[in-house]
Amino acid sequence: MIKIEPSGDWDLLTALSEEWPRRVEWFMFEFAKQYALKVQKRMMRDMGRIKGPKDYRRRLIVAEMRGANASWFALAVKARAFERKDAQTSLLYVTPRFDIPDDPSTLLQARNPWTVDTLPFVPSERQALITVRNASEDAVRSVTRAKQEQMDTIISELAKLNLTPESRVEVMKSLKISDSPEKIINDLEFNSASGKHWGPALRWARIYVVKRLLKSDRLVGVILDPNNRIWVRKKHLKDKIKATEVRTFYRFQERLIKNMPPS
Repeated sequence: MIKIEPSGDWDLLTALSEEWPRRVEWFMFEFAKQYALKVQKRMMRDMGRIKGPKDYRRRLIVAEMRGANASWFALAVKARAFERKDAQTSLLYVTPRFDIPDDPSTLLQARNPWTVDTLPFVPSERQALITVRNASEDAVRSVTRAKQEQMDTIISELAKLNLTPESRVEVMKSLKISDSPEKIINDLEFNSASGKHWGPALRWARIYVVKRLLKSDRLVGVILDPNNRIWVRKKHLKDKIKATEVRTFYRFQERLIKNMPPS
């Protein structure tokens, strides 16, 4: 009979087996985060050669969405504050997120479109989505005049819901602009001979990044080294993103990938 005595190495292996689920969870978290960050870095490098809006480049971020048991990462264009100059050429469309009786955002939807000078209040992001569309100054002035003529009726309808119009300062502070990924892809990716940056970066990542990450001592050590403890704490990203935005960018990137040549 062969007798096996426990040893220090055996204790390490036992600890490794007990910690395995958390180690794998950290590995998947960090792998996805590093993948997205490397794609962003590549895109930023490529955009340095593109004649395009600097504001867009500054707002291209990697954002995190936290779920109940996991995190997802997405490339996103960060919303910017609505500026007074935007008001002259913008129409606002309100779309409630839920079908709820007496939802004040439904009242706004029924009277779309709005202008910054006439929107009585800004619903919370949970209540409704506000879409900003470019329009001529004449069109904006026309909508403003029409809404001002209806304002007594609008205020009366709000009063029935115990609401009063917000000040223009409050409305301006609450409004955000988030560029559509479809608009960006059309303007820079497909309509510019030198503007491609999403497609090339994603293709580069598909070919090279996975291989590089799987050879990373920092990542692989979490799986193979019982003494490795960096997995104990995750380092989350400060920028967050909503599930609806993740789905939007996922569809956008899927369309790009379908148009890419095979590796």
